[in-house]
Amino acid sequence: MNRAGAMRAVAFAVLAACSGEIEGGPAGAGPTAGAAAPRTTGPPGAVTPAPGAAPPGTFAFSCADPDAGERRALRRLSRPELREQLVSVFAGTSLQANARAKIDVVLAVLPDDVGDATHFPEERLETSEGHVQAFMAAADALGALAAALTAADLDLLSSSKCKSPASALDACARGLADELGLRLFRRPLTDAEAAKLRDYVSAAAPATAAQAVGAALPYLFLLPPSLTHLEDGGELVRGGRALRITSFEATSRIHFGLLGAPPPVAVLKAIAAGTWTRQKAEQRIDEILASPAFKARALGFFEDWLGYGPNVDLSALPAKMTASLTMKDVPGEAYEELRAFVTAMVFAKAGTVADLLLSNEVDYLGPNLAKIYGLSPAPRGPLATPQELDAQKYGGLLSRAAMNLYVEAQTSPIGRGVRVKRRLLCEDIHPPPNVNAVGGDILPIDDPNKYSNRFLVENKTRPGGCQGCHASINSIGFALDFYDSLGRFRTDEVRYDAKGNVANTFPLSQDIDLQLAGRRVTGGAPLAVARQIADSERGSACFVGHWLSFAEQSDRFGQDSCLKAALHGAVRSGGAGVVAMFRQAARAELDAVKDLGGQP
Repeated sequence: MNRAGAMRAVAFAVLAACSGEIEGGPAGAGPTAGAAAPRTTGPPGAVTPAPGAAPPGTFAFSCADPDAGERRALRRLSRPELREQLVSVFAGTSLQANARAKIDVVLAVLPDDVGDATHFPEERLETSEGHVQAFMAAADALGALAAALTAADLDLLSSSKCKSPASALDACARGLADELGLRLFRRPLTDAEAAKLRDYVSAAAPATAAQAVGAALPYLFLLPPSLTHLEDGGELVRGGRALRITSFEATSRIHFGLLGAPPPVAVLKAIAAGTWTRQKAEQRIDEILASPAFKARALGFFEDWLGYGPNVDLSALPAKMTASLTMKDVPGEAYEELRAFVTAMVFAKAGTVADLLLSNEVDYLGPNLAKIYGLSPAPRGPLATPQELDAQKYGGLLSRAAMNLYVEAQTSPIGRGVRVKRRLLCEDIHPPPNVNAVGGDILPIDDPNKYSNRFLVENKTRPGGCQGCHASINSIGFALDFYDSLGRFRTDEVRYDAKGNVANTFPLSQDIDLQLAGRRVTGGAPLAVARQIADSERGSACFVGHWLSFAEQSDRFGQDSCLKAALHGAVRSGGAGVVAMFRQAARAELDAVKDLGGQP
């Protein structure tokens, strides 16, 4: 098979996740321990209750067989992970400083469905002729970067064994396997893998080190261990029912989880040399948790989990509602305030999930946000001394302006209720039924401004077929409706007409039959929502599940139930801080075993 044919076969094997041997290419992603099927399936956020009856409002992860180990589905690297993987290939070379820009060009040829739209790229990526051609084009572009490498760079990536590849091909291939292969596979190549690399490089007939690296780089890039989270090897334990993962796999899991990037080459080499100890691994975890890179990663998690950001278009809000505010600055101030609050709670104060949900501390302000919160004026920026919000009105994440900004003056109780149930309680919400089919007496509305927001929502969701979900969704939304579309606390709902004039005013009532997390509470809105979530098993369990899902860029809600159970227990009964939970999750990888489904 010629070079193009071999490359094509390799690309198809990876993208299709084929089992077995592909002509001209390596073994595909076969039924290894790393490719085992998950224990359960379900949408992200789905949670598994403990066996047996439980009192209302309680929740526990089910750890069915703590002796068996975990099962994980084989998955491809997401686009962000793939980017960092390729950037790491050029660590220590002259391309290191601008490697990300060059890698972005390489990856630009890939389809948008490769890890862009979702954290679960394996659910969206279909293998097609277009995908194969795109990955081959990316591989070729990656190989072309070899021409820009200096002689020192080429020596580094080939272990200085490709100075004369034509006369020392075996040594050159071994050098490429030891250095370039380690960087792309995140573990040493096996003898069989190195032999196949040697055959492929030989077929390219390289005359220079640049040609040898240029041939090896795209070939290794397209192999399953490079493009997927597939780490082979390990020690059979528990009567052959499980496999203790290697230090290479544990280290990759830790780094991808905490940083979204592969381990540094120096760490991989230390493992290969046998000098990497558990103490060093735990020290490395602590170093990562204290690093700016992890803090940025954690802030990204909170944005992803809660669904907030800096770009909210508030231009449609009426002028009488926004008087005295510089509206172009409001979203940015609100965004930075919530980021500063999370940073302070999680890192400076070693806070818990409950602290995030309940604290009324403010660590960042701007002139507009100070007016919205009713605080003393302050220039935009971090506060040297934190201020406190009115504890009767504000508390924790759900009361922050960034969580309540809305594009219309009339808030969306349904939208707010759905966000809480999906993101903070991990409850699955199905699409609403056809209202005409479920029946019910929905009253005709001639002029919405004659009615309160609460009445309009109750009327719209009046049919019995809606109430199964909306009894809870609406109650949460009504409780949070004490914050207007700018995040200001209010006791009256103000309605505006098409010209932006006040059309009506309706008093807000705390007479709300709040239903969430299996409990019913009357009154106490809106802080009752946060208190109930903070006090619920489901709230902390949902947080744990979201982190594990984000850390792996994959759906892990139906997997690793024993790890989730341990983390959840630490958060609930032990009062572990958020960073302590991150640390415990990372350290668990050092002892991880993979379930072989009862097959040795």
